[in-house]
Amino acid sequence: MRKLWVGNKMKLLFILYDGIQNSVFQGLVLTPLLKQLETNKDLHITIVSFEKTKPDKTIINEIQNKHAQLKLVLLRKLPYLGKLSLYFAIPQLKKVIKRINPNQIICRGPLSGFIALKVIKKKNMPVTIQARGLCAQEYRFATKSHGFIFRSLEKIEKFVYGNKNIESVSPALKQYLVQTFNANPNHITIAQKDIPKPIPKATRTEYKKEIRKKLGIPEHTSVYCYAGSAKPWQCVEESITFFAKKLAKNPNSFLLILSQDIKQIEQIMHKTHIPKQNYRILHVKANKLTKYLCACDYGFLFRKKDIINYVSRPTKMLEYQAANLEILHNETVAWLQQNPFHQKIHIDQS
Repeated sequence: MRKLWVGNKMKLLFILYDGIQNSVFQGLVLTPLLKQLETNKDLHITIVSFEKTKPDKTIINEIQNKHAQLKLVLLRKLPYLGKLSLYFAIPQLKKVIKRINPNQIICRGPLSGFIALKVIKKKNMPVTIQARGLCAQEYRFATKSHGFIFRSLEKIEKFVYGNKNIESVSPALKQYLVQTFNANPNHITIAQKDIPKPIPKATRTEYKKEIRKKLGIPEHTSVYCYAGSAKPWQCVEESITFFAKKLAKNPNSFLLILSQDIKQIEQIMHKTHIPKQNYRILHVKANKLTKYLCACDYGFLFRKKDIINYVSRPTKMLEYQAANLEILHNETVAWLQQNPFHQKIHIDQS
């Protein structure tokens, strides 16, 4: 097989196992990689993504056309039924690494990290594992099970996080990796490159005027925002209920909901009897989200009390902070607990 890149150029291989259609791919994977390409003309990046089904050609072409020095390689993956499921991916990745001969490898999460570490033979090959959450604990949270799959994922995490270079999304997650998986704290850094930069004040003011005019929201209205899905762990019902209480105290309040799950959220809204003139539910494109957030004053970020939330660094939180929103939260995310700017709100944790 021919090599994708030739010469002495810097070749970065980025491996992910959760797919290019994952909701965070554009903002937390692709955008930071594109920024690296913009600042380093000698850099070439190949994204390797394991997919259950092949994404639509338009999605693939859109990514491929982002930059001349960015390539996308799609490989097949099996449903996760234990560690053996990952061995199907090893020979596929081995061929890609042999063809590319990268200078550096970055793996998003422990599953892609496990596959890469099983392939890599060179001890001097720089491999960084991005710790973005807790696989086993997330499985337990979703299924209420501590069975075979949970134990299998925990073993994989213990193996992977013994790797020298780990990039954690939060100090709380770093502490968890050290205490639970005996990771070396000296080899764990805190991720910075994928954190959105604050939007300049003048730009925020411009966006605020534009979007409020578009939505018919008066200038002095207190605007609350919920950005996210209707999934139970995102606490959309708790957010809406809290807004209803705020509205009862201050009729000059408005709730802007930015979500793909419009029908599900509309059903929840009907139960609350919040007047239609006091809320809007919209699905906006990712590249327009910033504008709509800048039209708001407060952002809801309620979560269930659980270790997976405590160690997390929610994408929603980063987006709110970039737009300078005051975050209303319930002290379930360590990152927010340590930020006095944001309001701590009590909600029922049952």
